[in-house]
Amino acid sequence: MPDIPFIDGDTRLYAIAGDPIVQTQTPQALNPRLAAAGANSVVVPLHVPAGRFAKVVGALMVMPNFHGLIVTYPFKSEALSVVHDVLPAATHVGAINIMRREADGRWSGDILDGRGLIAGLAEAGVRLEGRRVLLIGTGGAGTAVAFACAEAGAAALTLVDIDTARASRVAAGVAAAYPACRAAPGAADPAGHDLIVNATPLGMNPGDPPPATFEALDPKTVVVDIVPKPLTPFLRHVERFGCRTFDFRAMADGQRGEMMRFWGF
Repeated sequence: MPDIPFIDGDTRLYAIAGDPIVQTQTPQALNPRLAAAGANSVVVPLHVPAGRFAKVVGALMVMPNFHGLIVTYPFKSEALSVVHDVLPAATHVGAINIMRREADGRWSGDILDGRGLIAGLAEAGVRLEGRRVLLIGTGGAGTAVAFACAEAGAAALTLVDIDTARASRVAAGVAAAYPACRAAPGAADPAGHDLIVNATPLGMNPGDPPPATFEALDPKTVVVDIVPKPLTPFLRHVERFGCRTFDFRAMADGQRGEMMRFWGF
């Protein structure tokens, strides 16, 4: 693994901001990539107290050697108000998880959750073109995944949420932005789908049930769970059907590559 370059007066600064931030593994994942790219740049963690995000980030944005920020919990929605330009995916989702300084000094923001998952699956040979997707959960991450699936060429998208009005709103938004993708709210029925994604938080805590259970599942179905645990109740449930499965690392690994591209590396 390449060493992190020596930090000097020409080093470009990047950061990840959250509250808390002690859990982040992003700097140790991205700094070796920056070194391998020959970039005199470094990513550092910033613990920004709740209520101070706009003040702290506003100060960073005027520093000429500060070039980018990753935004994590709980600031993704608040970040919309600090950038000059919100890119289309972030506009659809209503949240930002990455920012960059443009050549003219303006700041742009985007969200890469969904695009990261698509990239991670593509690296494993799973393409979205023509796929019929069953997406369970339409919160922030689920909404990002929904739009990214449609952008990547999914043929159909069924959105499932206990908040049926939210699922309907997201489906309508996807259909308006990507008319070629048949997006509609529905039930957690795997029939007619060849990719299933859990974007709910179920599986985060001990004792959580899976977000859905199936009596049968075609073994050709691909199943993804973005909950940041290596073996969730949902993945354990679908293992019995012989499906190909992906855990949160598909999104995490893909998103890191997308972050590098967003920043121009």
